[in-house]
Amino acid sequence: PTDYDGYVVDTYWYDVSETGTEIADDAWANPLNTWNHDDGYVDVPLPFDFSWYGLTEGTIPIGPNGLITFGTGHLRNGGSEPIPCVNLCGNNNYGSHANHADWGIDGVIAPFWADINPGSSLDGVDETGAVFYQIFSASAVVQWNDCTYWTPDNNPTAQTFEGIMYADGAVVFSYLSMDPAHLSWSVESIGYEDASGTLGAQISYGEIPESGTTYYVPPVCTDMPTGAPVSPDGPVELSDVPTCPNRG
Repeated sequence: PTDYDGYVVDTYWYDVSETGTEIADDAWANPLNTWNHDDGYVDVPLPFDFSWYGLTEGTIPIGPNGLITFGTGHLRNGGSEPIPCVNLCGNNNYGSHANHADWGIDGVIAPFWADINPGSSLDGVDETGAVFYQIFSASAVVQWNDCTYWTPDNNPTAQTFEGIMYADGAVVFSYLSMDPAHLSWSVESIGYEDASGTLGAQISYGEIPESGTTYYVPPVCTDMPTGAPVSPDGPVELSDVPTCPNRG
């Protein structure tokens, strides 16, 4: 994987599993398939303008497969790709599922892009996994809590991680409890990209972060100015750094 040491900061975790909104199994939507609890999406409006590579985003489509996207298109399945990516990358071939560019995806923020199935309880697995989100005046937290993968045998191995987005474009990826077993059929992809799929960074690929790991993507990485206010009742913004790890 790309050297990601420059993104690592002290452990930071903001839990929203008790205070946030849980996305129910039947709340996921996706007209492209019939297993929405596995590969659907939920559009969540923001009370602030999120700055991302010069664009202003007012809604975040949350996906169960460990990522947040932009635009009106949505991913059909849990097939991950290297980041940044235009069309098929990394010799991936998803057949009739095509690739994420064909679905109109307008940028990707991927704390842990893999084939995750928060709704696996519908398949007979006794688990409590769910995705939660909480929106503040200048930040948003999405938490994949105790979520299992999609596996043919309904393996109960689960991961807990989150993504935090700040109005100025800063992003935090944090991993509370991560099992090191590689159970996703698609490679675990962690990173971020712009709307064109040509700018961004692969923080890691094919790696499962250790529990307690936190990555910080400062605003300078996405060419956004610093200094946007953060609500006192939301997560604190980590100290900014003068350079972006992937650009020096």
